[in-house]
Amino acid sequence: MSTLRRGDKGSKVTSLQIRLAALGFNIAIDGDYGPQTRGAVVKLQEFRCVAPTDGIFGPMTAAETERCEAREWKAGQPWKHETGVMVYGWRHPIVGRIPSFGGKISSFGGPDDKGDRLYGQALISASNVSDLYRRYPELVGPVFRPGLSDPLPQIDGIVYRGPKISRETKQAGISWCLDPNGLYCAARWSYAHWPRYRGRPDSRAVRLLVGQGDRFGVGVPTDWGPAKRTKRDYDLSPGWMKKIGARTDSTVWALWAANDYPIG
Repeated sequence: MSTLRRGDKGSKVTSLQIRLAALGFNIAIDGDYGPQTRGAVVKLQEFRCVAPTDGIFGPMTAAETERCEAREWKAGQPWKHETGVMVYGWRHPIVGRIPSFGGKISSFGGPDDKGDRLYGQALISASNVSDLYRRYPELVGPVFRPGLSDPLPQIDGIVYRGPKISRETKQAGISWCLDPNGLYCAARWSYAHWPRYRGRPDSRAVRLLVGQGDRFGVGVPTDWGPAKRTKRDYDLSPGWMKKIGARTDSTVWALWAANDYPIG
């Protein structure tokens, strides 16, 4: 099939639109490769990890479309990545497009993280340990430290307020409750990517597949950017760093994993 792009018209575009509609994309069948058709192609490329996501229906996108048709895949459904993990690719059907497919990393979380342990996190927050266990029972084992009890202790930590940094003593935050051996991360992306959630999508419905080379893990984002001072795309838990053999400033790749895929 010849390459098709925005501005093209005719029977070949109509045929493509019929195929896209059959895959679950809501588009008009009018033979005009306009913004709507281009948007559907971009979404297909994002769901199925076809690079670049440029909205041009070329050979790689055509081949992936044939695979989707052969497997009766529909837009928004998870599919098995080459790692064996069920993924949504680069676009989550609820949360949206993953803004960073990879980048540099550092580590955070747990009682030994001196600079972050006062904070409640953007995605996971609770007023006390009982509330934490009640609201996030499915995350207690793989993410939070075992044996936590109320009240949380008074501890020292660093507080960032704009350009100013101060050391304060206050009640431990949710970051302190994270198990350094668990798989969680801070996704250092702009809140502007998540307007419908006001920057806080429900962590129970979000999983990230993050790896380095052929080593990977599936974990939960417990914090959402922005954090320009870090100059990194992800802060992984120590356990996640160890699992993929990474260290600070290593470069990783990332995809959306299926909502119910096990953490690990």
